[in-house]
Amino acid sequence: MYRICTACFVLLAITLSATAQYSSPESAVYDSVGSRWIISNAGRGSIVERSAGGEVREFATNLGGPKGLCIVGDTLYVADVTRVRAYRLTTRALVYRVDVPNSSFLNDCAADDNFLYISEMVRHRIYRLNLETHEVEAWVTNDLDSPNGLFFERENNRLIMVSFRENSPIQAIDLRDGAVSTIRNTELTDLDGIARDGNGNYYISSWGSNSVYRFRSDFSDPTVLEDSLDGPADIYYSRHDNVMAIPCMNIHRVVFRSTPPPEAELRTPTLLNFQDVNVRTRLSHAIEWRNTGGSELVIDSVAHSSEGFEVELPENRRIAPDGSEAVNVIFAPVDSVQYVDTVAIYSNEPLSPRMMVLMGQGVAAPWLVMEGEHDFGRQWIGEVAVWELPINNGGLSTLVLDSAVTNSPNFAARLPESRRIAPEGFTEIGIEFQPGARRDYQDTLWIYSNDPASPAMLSLSGVGISPPTLYVPEWLQFGVVDTSQSKDTTWLWRNDGDDTLFIDSVWFGENSDVFHVLSPLPREIMPQMRTELLVRCTPHFLREYEMEVLIYSNDPGPPKRVWMSVWGTDPNSVEEEELPKEFGMSEGFPAPFNSRVSFRLSLPKSEQVKISLFDISGRSVRVVTNSAFEAGVHRIDVNGAGLVDGVYFLRGEAGEFRFDRKVVFVK
Repeated sequence: MYRICTACFVLLAITLSATAQYSSPESAVYDSVGSRWIISNAGRGSIVERSAGGEVREFATNLGGPKGLCIVGDTLYVADVTRVRAYRLTTRALVYRVDVPNSSFLNDCAADDNFLYISEMVRHRIYRLNLETHEVEAWVTNDLDSPNGLFFERENNRLIMVSFRENSPIQAIDLRDGAVSTIRNTELTDLDGIARDGNGNYYISSWGSNSVYRFRSDFSDPTVLEDSLDGPADIYYSRHDNVMAIPCMNIHRVVFRSTPPPEAELRTPTLLNFQDVNVRTRLSHAIEWRNTGGSELVIDSVAHSSEGFEVELPENRRIAPDGSEAVNVIFAPVDSVQYVDTVAIYSNEPLSPRMMVLMGQGVAAPWLVMEGEHDFGRQWIGEVAVWELPINNGGLSTLVLDSAVTNSPNFAARLPESRRIAPEGFTEIGIEFQPGARRDYQDTLWIYSNDPASPAMLSLSGVGISPPTLYVPEWLQFGVVDTSQSKDTTWLWRNDGDDTLFIDSVWFGENSDVFHVLSPLPREIMPQMRTELLVRCTPHFLREYEMEVLIYSNDPGPPKRVWMSVWGTDPNSVEEEELPKEFGMSEGFPAPFNSRVSFRLSLPKSEQVKISLFDISGRSVRVVTNSAFEAGVHRIDVNGAGLVDGVYFLRGEAGEFRFDRKVVFVK
């Protein structure tokens, strides 16, 4: 069944000494930037590199039993028994390592743009490592039996896999959902490595026959290329110089073979069907032209006959091996008829010209016309902004709106009551944006309708900002001021929000003749800015004064409440100098309170005073004070920080004097 074709390879370099350089070499990979081969030494627990001149040196040491190798960008990934190691190619430094849970024999690895895939031969599974987050998961756990060699086939977005068992099939794993399918059954035993050359041929190594086989790109016509190997493991084909590396584990050698120069090969869809497209519209479809060959592909020209189709050639018509270019194909029907055309693609590949069939149907259908994006700009957190999206029917039949869907809960769409729009008609869809945090928001609105191109897409964006937030101190205390004097202090106003703060009005309560704001009241405060006002206090009598101030603004919270207080005293007053004749504890003010409550304690003599705050269950919340106080009248303040809404009791003792006061805290 398998033909021997050793003439297809030419010996390129001698096999290197086992004892000096290699110890059970398991995998090889070519670093085109560094112009070197990198080989894993499973027996020695190391990785070595081989220069273009054949010199072998250490790349990394102290590994467990390295096997599969894979290069992504400037990083070398190594499957090492139960973990994956990542090394920087330029410095050979270990970047990070990831332990793979429930693994015991990690083998080969391959990568696409986002993930590294690792085969686990004993646990019969494929692991997947996220290259950005470094999170690893058991990705495929069913329909596998001793999976080994892996190869990423980009054009079909799948892994090609061979297994280390009898009659191993050649299988594919769909990278979209992890589904496993069989490409071809074989009678080969203990398959290890898989590689592909520049012409799309596949190579597979087998321990069962100690051989390497070549398959065509469709896995037909298997040919024995070499049958004198011993333990051929994870092979690698370098398109840089068309050389294949064959690690032979049992004899501690690596064989390097050259192959004939590859040719360019164009891969393109053979059929592109636009189906139903509105008359008088242009629909563009991007396809990929990929060079699956081993030499540069040069696109010369294209030829087609129908006026309904256009093919836009890329600016770059030279495509490197395994490279690709996006090509736009446009269908612009002018009548309600079926269009068919054949495009001939001329290039330097042997099979030029390649043929591609184009089909499309022109229809008189509805056509939803709308804007492609909308930015709500800066919106307050928690507030709802509404924008009406204009919808036009540019088609020749009635447009029927079905639904409008967003991904983020911060954006929502509201369809009109009448969802039917006549040709050249118009309606509006209400779009709402409600930010929940201080950040940028982006989303996509999908509008579903009977338009053949449904759903239509609208990009939405907006920024959540903090509303204007006024900060002022809750208490403005002047302390003790003689009735014959005045005292000035500064009053801080600050806007902690991201939008301009506008002051509507300020209300001054009782005792406004004692407290005077000397500075002009601000009308607006810019975001993250502050201003200071000068306030003067002039007490008239020997007593305590308190005044409540309410500030109204566009701060979405309640009006800011500020308390001003002063003790009016007279140093020449005999009554003021007299000490209290008995112990006393006033009721708390204000009641209820939400930030601080104050009491007046009268002591006829010096005492050790201890005051504590208890909740309604009798649990001690905090000690307010436990200090020695001189004889006289003292102010006791209780801070509400950390309290929850409810009833509390202030209990204290000063010598033989005992007291209890009830207070209510409300946020």
